[in-house]
Amino acid sequence: MKIWTPQHAALLGALRAERLVPHLFRRLSLERYVVDDEELARLSDWPSSLMRDPGWEIIEPVLERPVAWPAAWHQACERGWSPMSDHHHALLFDRLMARMLRDGEYEQAQWAWIESLSAWARVADADYLERLLGDLVEVSADAPEDPEAKATREQVVRELLVPMIAERAQDLQEALGLLNAQPSGGIERRRARFA
Repeated sequence: MKIWTPQHAALLGALRAERLVPHLFRRLSLERYVVDDEELARLSDWPSSLMRDPGWEIIEPVLERPVAWPAAWHQACERGWSPMSDHHHALLFDRLMARMLRDGEYEQAQWAWIESLSAWARVADADYLERLLGDLVEVSADAPEDPEAKATREQVVRELLVPMIAERAQDLQEALGLLNAQPSGGIERRRARFA
């Protein structure tokens, strides 16, 4: 009989997330936000991934020290994250950036945007996305891979960030009043500068 089951691993992951994600979320939102239940569920696998990475050695001792951030975060990024952890970072920082933009916190949103793009760049340097997409599209072990499926996976990887960039371009057009049939009477300078 196996003592350590997948259910045990899932419970341990959930307990880690419950303990660590609130601190991480607060620090990485630059002390602006607290994690909600939806975000906590989204990030439930993140701490287990982080704890296996070299960057964790920098983060763990300063989790509860807001004054150490974001400098500790940058040091941890230099130490290194796995592609799986960076995938979580890229998505988290994109959500934080969108929330900060909605709240009109452009300087903080710019930081989150840069962190998201940096994480995506690190993910793209690895074969992680190809492997992830390969896992999602099952290939029979005794049949050669379908060239069309492979081409589709490669296209997804190439075009992954296109929607993010398109959203910033649309923000710029809206901020400059270029999408309205009738100009609104002014340019939203901070929003345009960010976009």
